[in-house]
Amino acid sequence: MYKKGFLTLGLVLQTAMVQAAVSTAKENLSAKAAIKKAQDLTLEQNRQEAVETLIRALNKETNARAKRELLSSLNELSTIFYTEKTQKLFEYARSLFRDSKAEAMEKLEAAKQLEPDNNKIELWLSRGYLQQGKCEQALEVSQKAVEKNPYFTAGDLVKVQAQICLQKGEALLQEDEELKKIEATFPMYYQLLMAQQEINNKNYLEAEIRLKKAEQLDKNFPEIYYWKTRALEKQGKDIKETASRYVRSCKGLSKADYLKYEYEPRTCIELAQFEKEYKKIIEEEGKKEL
Repeated sequence: MYKKGFLTLGLVLQTAMVQAAVSTAKENLSAKAAIKKAQDLTLEQNRQEAVETLIRALNKETNARAKRELLSSLNELSTIFYTEKTQKLFEYARSLFRDSKAEAMEKLEAAKQLEPDNNKIELWLSRGYLQQGKCEQALEVSQKAVEKNPYFTAGDLVKVQAQICLQKGEALLQEDEELKKIEATFPMYYQLLMAQQEINNKNYLEAEIRLKKAEQLDKNFPEIYYWKTRALEKQGKDIKETASRYVRSCKGLSKADYLKYEYEPRTCIELAQFEKEYKKIIEEEGKKEL
């Protein structure tokens, strides 16, 4: 009886040791081995485990070059399409994104059903919600995406855009690391976001400072002048130049420009309403330019 008990205990301990060894090996994969394993998992269409493998390796890697290679692989494998059908749905949705918003979202939802963990689909789905003013849904989709992949900085950007849209200032204070990543990767969009947050907090002069920094980074981006008009107006300052510049900038945007500014899916979406609101001012400025 005791002998059998010891044998059973021995088997339990042996199993535990094997499991621990497998777990340790899993954690101690080199960068190259982690990338190879993730690629093999991708061939099996196991995106979740492929992404988790690369994230574990990234979290422990100290070599800068190895980290870049791991991050490059993570960006690729977290967004790769597994089927031609999904890719076609996604590309068609993107082509409809500005002019047929409802149909674009329908196609993105269909693509997500086929590949629910694809970061690229999640990104554009959350951008679509943001464009439609559905900021809660944009936040939900982007938050789930970055929880699965904390190195998904484009997802962080949409998440913060949605938080500011919802005026969730307290939540922003807890996103210090995310904000640092956004500032480093998307400096102009970061300044624009911080300006919007300052406007939400009624710190209009601080908003102006942020918008000036954004303008120094890209003076052609129309949304700078949209928010600058709002900040100046709240202070009772002259808005003629900024209001007319927003309209001119929006009307001058090409398809290539919209692609360039895809990180802000609401670019010039307020143009029609803005023109109605500031019609007299814009007309007066237009006459001066003639």
